[in-house]
Amino acid sequence: MSLIGCTPFGSLRVDNALSRPRVVLAVSTTAADAWEALGAAGVPGAPATDDEGSFRGTVQFEDVAKVAVTRPQAPVGPISRGVTGVDPLS
Repeated sequence: MSLIGCTPFGSLRVDNALSRPRVVLAVSTTAADAWEALGAAGVPGAPATDDEGSFRGTVQFEDVAKVAVTRPQAPVGPISRGVTGVDPLS
């Protein structure tokens, strides 16, 4: 079954369905640097990776902004959402 104008998923290449993130942050990136990078790229968040490049979570601009005001040198790793399952703002 096919919908008019839609490509069946079996013939859809991953690189046509997904795009590379405009910003990728290391978990060691400071909140201040992350705030600047996310703001400059105009994105609401970015993936955070460890030293090996493995996905560790997602860093949200809103969370970074809150931390950057009081702790600009804090790394974004602890405030990333996703992999750790920890509430980043507690």
